[in-house]
Amino acid sequence: MSVNARDLLVLHNNVNRLVGEEIFANKCLANNDVQIMNSIKKLIEAELLTTTNDFEVSIYKKTRPELQSILKSFGIKTTGNKPDLIKRIDDNFHIINNLDLPYVYIPTKKGEEILKKTEYLTSFIYSYKISLERAYYMVENYIDENCDDKLQKYTNSNFKEI
Repeated sequence: MSVNARDLLVLHNNVNRLVGEEIFANKCLANNDVQIMNSIKKLIEAELLTTTNDFEVSIYKKTRPELQSILKSFGIKTTGNKPDLIKRIDDNFHIINNLDLPYVYIPTKKGEEILKKTEYLTSFIYSYKISLERAYYMVENYIDENCDDKLQKYTNSNFKEI
């Protein structure tokens, strides 16, 4: 199963988001949209994206009131800002059991490389002159792989044609 330009855009928009709170390119909630969910499934199968509920990642997705509630249920001080509350939970992790952490989408090593390589794609979300798919095809097939700014190179090559 190959990953296309739309799937890569889903990757860019949903990395570090909570599972169940996926978004479209225009930043609106997807609400389990079939196309978005199929793209995420393809990205997971292609080993570009994975889900985790590791403490180091997921605890930051909890809101301040949720963190205070966790601390309060174990009789631990609940005042302070969010980083203080997280540190307090981390320091008392040995007493806090059954910490229900949300799942978060994170990129794999391969996914991180693809994110860096296709950073230019987000510039074509609202383009009326060229589709996202065409931009991806042109950059992948006609622009040097070692080029640092693929968006600038692509734009310059299009201006030469005009």
